Amino acid sequence: MDNGKNNLVRDTKRLDGIEILRGFAASAVVFFHVWALAGFQNSSKFIDEVVSYFGMAVPLFYALSAFSLLYGYEKKIFDEFIIKKFYIRRFFRLAPLFYCMLIIYLIFLYTTYGVKYDLSNILANLTFTFSFVPAQQESIVWAGWSVGIEWIFYFIFPLFVIVTRSVWALVITFVIFSIISINYPNLTNSLTAISPSINYINILKHIMFFLSGAIAFRLIFLAEYIKLNFRWIKKIEIVCICIAVSLFPVFEKFVPYELLQSIFFIILLFWAIIGYSKLFNNRLTRFLGRISYSLYLLQPITIVALNKIGVYSFIRHSVSNTVLGYVISGMVSVFIVSLLSSISYCCIEQPGIKLGDRIIKYTRRV
Repeated sequence: MDNGKNNLVRDTKRLDGIEILRGFAASAVVFFHVWALAGFQNSSKFIDEVVSYFGMAVPLFYALSAFSLLYGYEKKIFDEFIIKKFYIRRFFRLAPLFYCMLIIYLIFLYTTYGVKYDLSNILANLTFTFSFVPAQQESIVWAGWSVGIEWIFYFIFPLFVIVTRSVWALVITFVIFSIISINYPNLTNSLTAISPSINYINILKHIMFFLSGAIAFRLIFLAEYIKLNFRWIKKIEIVCICIAVSLFPVFEKFVPYELLQSIFFIILLFWAIIGYSKLFNNRLTRFLGRISYSLYLLQPITIVALNKIGVYSFIRHSVSNTVLGYVISGMVSVFIVSLLSSISYCCIEQPGIKLGDRIIKYTRRV
């Protein structure tokens, strides 16, 4: 969701691997929603089993966010000007596109389904406080629920920095929040009558994934050592990825799913620090990472629109193999959403970032 290049406020090396992972995560979300929204759910047992894992993409965004923010701000966040800069940048990085999508959804949902939202709900979305309201935590913006959780993380980020500076404090905190996350549905059973999704959409459920990013951040020294002394490791990159992916369902039988996700994210981030080969690190993957926030927010409504005009029906009738039809549908969706996202990135995201930078310069002079 959040492009990390504007986070870096110290002289740090650019890590293309982090941006690449964002692109893969956003693309996985597109494939997941094509499965869920375009009539492919329950069409093939193989598709159902594989695509169910694509839901990990959103928690991966949280791990990426924590890593990139620590990478950029960990040493300076408590400087008065830097902390102002941090929150101004965070707001102007996320808010402009989110507000545009909020307007689009208010119009779309009213004209298409006759859905109206009261002023308090709209205000909660404008202030990114909807995550605190049990019946509104999903956000008016489809898939926007994760942005609300991201904002809560921004609010507590200075405390997060303090906790994660000590390795022991980080490990203990990770264990505590892992226990909370794994048992979270049992803790919120009484609230599911208000909103069933509260079992999943809550900062307490996802803190462990942010902490996964912090653990990977603390392992930078080891990744850099491996990068310098074991250059051959990139040659077995695809083998290692295939082994990790194939072992995931095996370990899932013995290890809690949330904990397994966290370990997987740490491995992905660790490899991102080492650096991906040209197979994964190329202009396309970096481009997808750059537009990942737009890709994420634009994809649900685009998939629904494509479904309404019969794109997926046409593909299903044209391709007899269900799995191949799904793969083509996902690729077409990523392509179309990417085109729209490149426009929104240039016309909404970048101007928003530049406006934030101008405000930062003004506050420095005041």
